[in-house]
Amino acid sequence: MIKKRLLSTVCAAAVGFSCLTGFSAFAQTSTENGLSSQSASINAVQLDLPSERISGSNRYATAAAVSQTAYPNGAQNVVLANAQTYADALCGSPLAKALKAPILLNPTDILVKETEAEIDRLGAKTVYILGGTGVIDETVEEKLKDKKLNVIRIAGEDRYGTCAQAAETLQKIAGKPSLTAFFVSAKDFPDALSVSSIAAVKDSPIFYVDESGKLDDSVKDYLANCGRKLGFAYIIGGSGAIGDDIFEEVKPYFNESGRYGGSNRYETNTRINTAFNTFFKGKDIYLAMGKNFPDALAGGVLAAQNGSPLMLADGEVSTKQVEYLKTFGVTLEKGNKMIAFGGEAAVPESTVRSALLISDPALAVTADGDTKAVLKWNYNSYITSYQLYRGSALIATITDPSQITYVDSGLKGDISYTYRIVYNYTFNNIKCVSDASAELKRKGFDYHELLDPVNTARLNSEKNNTPKYSFKTENAQSASSTYTYYDIRYSLNDWATLERFAKEHFTADMSKAEKVAYTVNWINKNVWYGTVADGGWAKIMAMSQNGTFSYVNCIFNYKIGQCNCYNGALASMMLYLGYDAHLVCGYRGKVNASGTITSKWQHFWCEVKINGQTYVMEAGNYGEDGDWMHVCELYKDVEDKYTYTEKVNGKDVTKTGWRGYLKNGKIAL
Repeated sequence: MIKKRLLSTVCAAAVGFSCLTGFSAFAQTSTENGLSSQSASINAVQLDLPSERISGSNRYATAAAVSQTAYPNGAQNVVLANAQTYADALCGSPLAKALKAPILLNPTDILVKETEAEIDRLGAKTVYILGGTGVIDETVEEKLKDKKLNVIRIAGEDRYGTCAQAAETLQKIAGKPSLTAFFVSAKDFPDALSVSSIAAVKDSPIFYVDESGKLDDSVKDYLANCGRKLGFAYIIGGSGAIGDDIFEEVKPYFNESGRYGGSNRYETNTRINTAFNTFFKGKDIYLAMGKNFPDALAGGVLAAQNGSPLMLADGEVSTKQVEYLKTFGVTLEKGNKMIAFGGEAAVPESTVRSALLISDPALAVTADGDTKAVLKWNYNSYITSYQLYRGSALIATITDPSQITYVDSGLKGDISYTYRIVYNYTFNNIKCVSDASAELKRKGFDYHELLDPVNTARLNSEKNNTPKYSFKTENAQSASSTYTYYDIRYSLNDWATLERFAKEHFTADMSKAEKVAYTVNWINKNVWYGTVADGGWAKIMAMSQNGTFSYVNCIFNYKIGQCNCYNGALASMMLYLGYDAHLVCGYRGKVNASGTITSKWQHFWCEVKINGQTYVMEAGNYGEDGDWMHVCELYKDVEDKYTYTEKVNGKDVTKTGWRGYLKNGKIAL
């Protein structure tokens, strides 16, 4: 079979394609993480893809198959090129189109049966041989003459001269020189393949240039003999392929010149097809492998005959090729198709599917904070709509095929969510579905899991005002008061807030203690201590009433609070970092010079247990010590047990009181 449709049989799978004439076979319901999810079993049918393959059993047969497609009723002329070396062959596409001839392939010393049979079928009268006798030798020429064929050899002393001779023949056919020409690297074939179709469409010759950028004398002679300056010289490939000297070389012969290249053969090919898109009047796309030249050489003439680009691909198409195909490729609206040259060994079906932009959904889901999930999937050119499901619930129907992301909101707690995306296709009036699923696994962040059993017993003590643990002690000024352990008041969003703060502010080389130190200094320098007088207390109360109040939210998001917020947020960060921390409420007081208690007030601080020892820590710019962190043992022990050293007027001064364990981000816990 010379020309055949690509068929794909696909079945329902977690990630894959399935097609049916209705999405209603049967459904199975399962429950996971408290959510109901539905999976569908879908009947598989054959899918007639919008593509064709033109191929034969070998490169000679493939060229013959291309010829049969291009000239089903025969042709007067044939261009014969060597299938094993590209040098003389690749300048032949414009000539073949001008002659209304296919390019057939042959080895050096024998007329192969596939080529001979196609020449006979065409009823050809003239065969143009590209290259000298070292490329197609005299025995093949004599064989053609024995068949009563007119044989014209187009050859120069080397590949440069052969291209010049092909250009001269092209000029004779047209009756005038082309206004444009293409200059390609002589050291490899991909750039010449990339321009074969557009050069033929524009009836423009192709010339070889060495990597220095110097023109061969045979090319200069041809250009000089054109009798006038030509229009534009297209330099194909980067400076590594053709040096910048080429621009000075072509200046005497062309009014303008420009370079068209990419980082590799596929990018160069894509740039050319994009740049010359307005010249391609055909709807279809022709596809050939880029790692070898024979199939693309023969196929380029057919692409040019139909006014279509020739695309090179090996494996999946590149990102830049996808961008090109989204604009100019095969789509349902255009009703066009992709035509591949060669068998699956040359252009696998997976490459055809990739070039058609028909891809598995490959649904991916990532968390965006605590309440959102970001869904991403693959673009597909034949999509008519998408349906997105969370569990069994339809959460969105998307009719724009270019939309490949969606943000789902309103997620709660530590629940894991299962998402599905259903692609809807239409091929030749057959409705098809591709189904993929992905799970968002969410780690729980309930503070209960982080508190030790004693702290767990203290939970909600602040809320219900019935603390489990209280004890009498003395404050720093020896006044008797009651101290109460408090749990941290938290909300479900706090863990994400802590994670975000850590990501934005902590570095990989910081120790846990340095992260605590950084947090304290940040709080001290950035948070507003809200009072009744300045309206801060009203803002805190408003947050409490509208359900947004938490210590973490106040400090890290709204940057406002009082001592309970400061130290509740600090204790939360310490819990996040893995410390056993909790919030404590008690009383502080003042005494005058005679030892009389003049005042006492309620105060909150943070306590943390390290290596079995409990320490007091504070954050807050309300104290006399500015951005110092106070680290000491139980509150009552501060004054009489700890001393610290501080620089005063350049001298070390020993002081008693709260120990200044931290300054400017350094701490050892």
